Amino acid sequence: RNITLIDPLTGLLNRRALTAQIERKSRHLGHGPQQNALLVLDLDHFKSVNDRYGHDIGDQVLAAFSAVAEAQTRPADRLYRLGGEEFCILLPDTDMREALAVAEGIRRAFAACIVETERGERVSATLSIGIAATKFAGFDLELLLAAADAALYEAKARGRNRIVVADTEALRRSSAAPPQPDRRRA
Repeated sequence: RNITLIDPLTGLLNRRALTAQIERKSRHLGHGPQQNALLVLDLDHFKSVNDRYGHDIGDQVLAAFSAVAEAQTRPADRLYRLGGEEFCILLPDTDMREALAVAEGIRRAFAACIVETERGERVSATLSIGIAATKFAGFDLELLLAAADAALYEAKARGRNRIVVADTEALRRSSAAPPQPDRRRA
């Protein structure tokens, strides 16, 4: 069972594991106040890394990101590879200030990370991050994911290699709104 929840390239939990976590969390709604934050991270211009250096180097960049993210997070944080170059991190018992500190640590460390090719070329990449957080118990984790994803799109629209925080008041107002279809990133 555990093998089906792990991404083989990065060693991180996968989308299936995130879905299971969402189901577990939804069963425990309202069991005391707990702040949660969620980061959605996407490597910037990753297709150009694969196109220029090949998929083997792209895989090395993804593995390097995984190592950087694991080094910058806390033991209780949960990292997931959603697919391709998109990741998310669930930060339990975390307020926005702490979430921003974790996100900035990952962003800076990954921007400084270099993968060297067999030909001696130095490959680096940046990432964009969307953050959503809640101060109240019983918050829908799927809605938190959608809000962080929307903030990620805004980070990309603002020029990439940055962090954008979702508007949590808008989250509360839109909690009854139907889910939006997934859009592809450039």
